[in-house]
Amino acid sequence: MSDEFYEGFLEEYTDNFRHILYGRAEDVIGIHIISYFVGRSIPQLRDRPTSRKTPGTGNERGQQILANIAEMIPLDKQESLLRAIAHNQTQTVVLGINQLTTGLFRALERFAQKAFAEGERERMIAEQLLPHLPVYEILSSLRIYQDWKGEILKRIETAFPAGNSAFVALREDSDATQHYLPLFQQELLRRHGVNVNDFFNKGVFIPNLLPTLRPDLVVLLQKNLFNSDINFLLEHVAGRIADEGWAEVNQILQLPQQIHYWRSLIWDVMGESIYQRVQSFTELATALYSFSSTHSLGTPPQAFVGQKSLQP
Repeated sequence: MSDEFYEGFLEEYTDNFRHILYGRAEDVIGIHIISYFVGRSIPQLRDRPTSRKTPGTGNERGQQILANIAEMIPLDKQESLLRAIAHNQTQTVVLGINQLTTGLFRALERFAQKAFAEGERERMIAEQLLPHLPVYEILSSLRIYQDWKGEILKRIETAFPAGNSAFVALREDSDATQHYLPLFQQELLRRHGVNVNDFFNKGVFIPNLLPTLRPDLVVLLQKNLFNSDINFLLEHVAGRIADEGWAEVNQILQLPQQIHYWRSLIWDVMGESIYQRVQSFTELATALYSFSSTHSLGTPPQAFVGQKSLQP
């Protein structure tokens, strides 16, 4: 059945997702261009290319490339230049911006301000929106893949012109994350058929009750979702716990650190190359967009081939 609030939220979510990935028209490009060059730089384990080759050679090929770029900018109208699998791989794993949650928390913040009264926002989000969302997958993928410190983006942000609104929107999304994570955790536990009020105190899962949960839920329901230190987690659990499940908890906690290690290796190998390619494309795209916005790109007049030049 159609849900008015949820449909409205999906429109807001789509707009925020596209804003972060492709920027606004005045930005010309967004962070997707980083994913594009990363995706074109790493081998794809599939039998189809990530993009179609441009026909032609020499000057003809160069002119066609420029024409293609002129048609695709600003990127907020062109959408993805990569196949979905390559896009998700590069953005989520290599760039550290979890694609499943890109723009989600900023969208919640903005939609709640427009649709709900101030004192009712959290309750209405919990009742009207979260039941529709895959909260387990959201919390799990966010914890594992999100570069919540923004270390990778800091390496490459200066390749973009100052003031790119995609980066502003991404920071606002990150700032809103901590505010709404407790609501996602409560919804996750609610789906297990228990009374949330018995397990949460002021929006935080009661630490001493963590041993009653299976290992994956222990990790997802800890106060700091991004914590990966087993000792820090155990400090907040009263009493000694001798349970084989804590070994599995520790294994799950280590996943983000492993991803971070592999991600650092990738950027050490090709980070400088990606930076230069993004910077060059940004300069070219900005110049072409500036030119196309002030000049007509219609069909040029045909040359008078075979006619004698007019004599004075």
